[in-house]
Amino acid sequence: MVADALDLVHRLPQLWAKVEALEVPGWNARRVALLTRKLSYAAARWFDDHLAATGLTGWPTIEKWLAMAIAKFHPELVKDPSAPKGKADWGVWLHHPHAGHEEGAGGIAGTSELQAVGDSLDLTRFLDLLNHEAEADAAPG
Repeated sequence: MVADALDLVHRLPQLWAKVEALEVPGWNARRVALLTRKLSYAAARWFDDHLAATGLTGWPTIEKWLAMAIAKFHPELVKDPSAPKGKADWGVWLHHPHAGHEEGAGGIAGTSELQAVGDSLDLTRFLDLLNHEAEADAAPG
C-alpha cells in the first residue's frame, strides 16, 4: 500500500489529484500504480500526462495509454502476438472486461472471462473435470 501511495504521489501525480478530488476510486488508482510500476519514471510521467489529457479514467483508456507507454519507452517488454506460445507463456488469467460498470462481457452484469494457457493434455483433463463437476451439480436440480 505504501509503494502504491508513493507511486501515485511521485510518478502519477495527476491521477493522484483525481483520487484526492474523489473522481477516481482509490482501489482503481492503486491498480494503475501496480501496472505502471515496471515502467521507468519518464514512462510513468508520460502515461500520467496523456491519461490526464484525455479526461477519462476507464480501463479501456488506461490500457491503451499503458500499452503506448510500454511500446514507446520499453519496446523490449512488447511481445509479438504472432510468436508461438511456449512454457514461459503458461498461466491462468481472470479478466473483468467492464469492472466497475453495470454490464460485463457480452452485456451481462457480473460476467468475467477466464483464460488458461498450458499443457494441452492437462488443460483437456481440467476441462473434463470442470464439465463433470458441473453436470454433477446440475443433476440434483
